[in-house]
Amino acid sequence: MKNLLRFRDYEDEKVARKLYLRALATGELEGPLTGKPSIDMPWLAQYPEEAITYQVPKQTMYEYLKNCIQDEPDRILVNYLGNEITAGEILENIDKTAEYFKQLGVRSKDRVAIDLPGMPETIYSLYALNKIGAIPVNIDPRLNAESLKRDLEVTQCKFFVGIDMVSSVIQEVSKKYPLKDIRIVSPLRSASNSSLKIKLAKGLSTMKEIKDGNFSFNRDHKYGAIRISNIDEHFLSSHDVVREDNDLSMIIFTGGTTGVHKGVKLTNYGFNQTVYDHNYIVDDVVNPGDTIYNPLPTFMSYGMTTLHLALCKKLYMYLVPDVPLDKFGDEIARIQPNIIYGGPIHYKRAKESELLREKGLPDTKIIVTGGEKVGLNEEKENNEFYSSLGVHDEFFNGFGSTEMHGPASVKVGRKHSLGSVGSPFPHIVAKICDLESGEKELSYGQDGELLWSGDTKMLGYLDDNETNKVMRGEWFVTGDIAHMNKNGELFITGRKKRQFVSGVDNVYIPEVENVIESIPEIEKCVVVSVNDEELRKVPYAYVVMKENLQGQGLEGIVEEKIKDEVAKKLSQTSIPRYYDYTSPLKYTGHGKVDFVTMEKDAEEKVMASQKVNRK
Repeated sequence: MKNLLRFRDYEDEKVARKLYLRALATGELEGPLTGKPSIDMPWLAQYPEEAITYQVPKQTMYEYLKNCIQDEPDRILVNYLGNEITAGEILENIDKTAEYFKQLGVRSKDRVAIDLPGMPETIYSLYALNKIGAIPVNIDPRLNAESLKRDLEVTQCKFFVGIDMVSSVIQEVSKKYPLKDIRIVSPLRSASNSSLKIKLAKGLSTMKEIKDGNFSFNRDHKYGAIRISNIDEHFLSSHDVVREDNDLSMIIFTGGTTGVHKGVKLTNYGFNQTVYDHNYIVDDVVNPGDTIYNPLPTFMSYGMTTLHLALCKKLYMYLVPDVPLDKFGDEIARIQPNIIYGGPIHYKRAKESELLREKGLPDTKIIVTGGEKVGLNEEKENNEFYSSLGVHDEFFNGFGSTEMHGPASVKVGRKHSLGSVGSPFPHIVAKICDLESGEKELSYGQDGELLWSGDTKMLGYLDDNETNKVMRGEWFVTGDIAHMNKNGELFITGRKKRQFVSGVDNVYIPEVENVIESIPEIEKCVVVSVNDEELRKVPYAYVVMKENLQGQGLEGIVEEKIKDEVAKKLSQTSIPRYYDYTSPLKYTGHGKVDFVTMEKDAEEKVMASQKVNRK
């Protein structure tokens, strides 16, 4: 009773309730449970009380970063192309960049497009804008002119900072969309001068940019202007920061591969809380000074959170502007990081690296993946392969969404079950609802639609109509199909949108993929729908055999195995009409399977085949 009273007397009722539920989950107290995950919150048993009671202060991302690193100004936090940058230098450059933006005329609440990859100027720009109350809009540098103009228009950006590779694109866009100022920066600006190769590259790059008319010669490769106009000359250096009441910190776009391309409004508090909650995910094994390799770009929320995490936890971060997928394995073999972040496609391609097989990863404590569901076979094989290289633990599989500031749950290596995506963070609540009404909450072990709520939920989309489609009261409707066990572990089984009607029957694509991927010879399966005159839609399966079996003429044998297995476990309309063993899987720039493109390709292949048959 004494314990119960201390929870009731806690100032914040929500926190008191969580502490009480944690005590029930740990067995400290006895009491009734409802059998509903969002009410019982069994995952709280995995966290100490302090994880529940502590909430980060209401600070900007800049203030949070400064408080985390200012006590050790000489600690090196970034290695960029051989140039080591200390905490003190980072804060100093953020301050200088903030003044630079102010002199350009950037005011509080102005939206500034940041079209940069992983480079020090990305860090300085994002935190400088945050410091002065402006809103960075993180843009993908690979966009064409039409897509870039779309993103600038929807966010109403007034200023633009981009890498030199986008200079011709932004010049084309600027003819149709008015910007107050455009700045171009070279990725070589902050690279080390100790390498003859870098020196030569800097010289050639500068000559090319001058030739192309992108910016005038400067020895330091500093920001160079393509075009400057409409600057408010009376703008004062003593610029006052006026923060939004709703704490908007930046805008990041969703990938748009399964729905409408949307800008997501994210918060200072959401990023800071997500970083703080990682203390209870990685704190046992990650220490200041540990090396981290993070190729994920900041135009992804997952990449932005990882950048903020690495800086605030004082890790030694290898920052890179671009790493081709086929070089990822060589890079981690060369660097030998303690912590590696990436997507499923990164780790798959890394297996092809001879250098990685040769050197192994004996110093790697944690490998983190995320971005999309990983099949059980793939997860087991990844764990076996990277364990053979000396990695200390199984994969940390993060799962979440841009709308939740990146990860919302994480499988912590061997602490969680294979196939799960771990448990929700301490300040996040998960709920599983039935697929029909979307209202009834399901119990443990039952598949339904996953909903998130909690402190790291987005403010909304730029388009309120799109926001209304995914918000159900305080709950964000993910569109993911999942279930939870009694320990509070989440298992993602598919996407609600990845279903279609064949004849009169529903076909749940993840169910088909899971059956085919359960066959030992199969590495991965992607199923899409194609048109059919009789049934409207039928399944088309892209099947990738394991690498050691490819090219051995076993497709016929494996196909018979697949047909036997699907006949046993799937309804007639769910069995694929077509199998494709030769076409490679396609991925988006975010490292996720590009279902949209693959479905179009499948449709074209079927139509071409039908034309041949008619002849």
